Amino acid sequence: DHKGNMLWNQTFFEGEGSEFRFVLDLDDGFLLVGNVFLPSGNTDGYVVRTDDEGKMIWNSTLGGEKVDKLFSALKTQDGFVLVGLTHSFGNDSEVWVVKIDFNGNEAWNKTYGGAMEDAGRAIASTENNHYVIAGYTNSMGNGDYDFLLLKINASGNMAWNKTYGGTKSDKAYAIAETAGGCVAVGDTRSKGEGESDAWIIKVDVNGKLVWERTVG
Repeated sequence: DHKGNMLWNQTFFEGEGSEFRFVLDLDDGFLLVGNVFLPSGNTDGYVVRTDDEGKMIWNSTLGGEKVDKLFSALKTQDGFVLVGLTHSFGNDSEVWVVKIDFNGNEAWNKTYGGAMEDAGRAIASTENNHYVIAGYTNSMGNGDYDFLLLKINASGNMAWNKTYGGTKSDKAYAIAETAGGCVAVGDTRSKGEGESDAWIIKVDVNGKLVWERTVG
C-alpha cells in the first residue's frame, strides 16, 4: 500500500528459473516482461499477464535455439511491443523487437543490427504511431559501444537509426518521449569526469542531437 506494507506477492517459476526486468501497469492488472532460463543453458523471453492481485492470466515464451532476452515493453492500441536482444535470429547479438496481441500471440518478430553486438533495452512511443528504441551497438558508430536509437513504425519497419558516443563504451538503457523528441539515458566512458558517468541526451523526432549532459 502507500505506506509500504505488503498486500500480496506472487512467484513465477519456469525452466531452470526466471526473472522479470520490466512491468507495465494496465487497467486491470500487469504485464511482466523478463526471461526464462532453459535446461540447455540458453534463455528465452518470458511474458506474463496477471490480474490486479498478480494471479497469472496467461504466459508466453518467445525465442529461438540460442540466447534471447527481453528487457522492456510498451502497450499499443492492439497489443504490446517487446524489446530485447537475440542470438537466435540474425548475426551475433541483434536488437530484437516482438509484437504480441493482448493474448500473448506473436504478431511479428523483427531484428536490427550489424555484424557485431547490438541490443535494445527500452522503447518509447512517438508521433504518428511510431516507436523509438534505445540500446547500444558495437556494429556501427565511433568505436567500442555507442548509444543506439532506432525509429520504427507500427509494422516494425525502420524509419531511421542513429548512434551517439565517443571512442569508448557508451550504452543507453532507458528512453522517454518528451516535447519535440525523446530523452535517452545510460552510461558513458567516452565523456564526463571519470571512468563511467551517467549520460543524458535529447534528440528531435528525426534523431538529431539537441543537447547532452553528463553526471558523475
